[in-house]
Amino acid sequence: MDISDDHTRPPGRALAPKSGETRATATPASDHRPHARPAPHPLPRPQNIDTDQIIPAEYLTLVPSKPDEYEKLGSFALIGLPEALYPTRFVEDGSMKTRYPIVIGGDNFGCGSSREHAPVAMGAAGARVVVAQSYARIFFRNCVAT
Repeated sequence: MDISDDHTRPPGRALAPKSGETRATATPASDHRPHARPAPHPLPRPQNIDTDQIIPAEYLTLVPSKPDEYEKLGSFALIGLPEALYPTRFVEDGSMKTRYPIVIGGDNFGCGSSREHAPVAMGAAGARVVVAQSYARIFFRNCVAT
């Protein structure tokens, strides 16, 4: 298709292919996805989720460089969230991994103390990505460093 033909196209309409050209067609994205895809873990009222809520201080004695303790650390990810606001646990009781590899957060995710265990716990739990409106600078740096 010649770019000079673009001026003849009405706004919002695609040009028909010239003779001998084929047009690429897209199939719905759902055709390419596995059928049992885990849903994101939305955090209601997710503003200012701090590192004490991501991994409380009582679990900081776990050493992430030891494989069994790394796994335990993941089982406690986001356990500090108040149960009244967050009735669904990020990692279910008796499990070491989450069913929610995507975490949806709000403003200032990971604020609070400089706790390197926070991003490690999220990763150990099986979180693949945290999508938030903004991240606390120290949490962001700890994510990059660990």
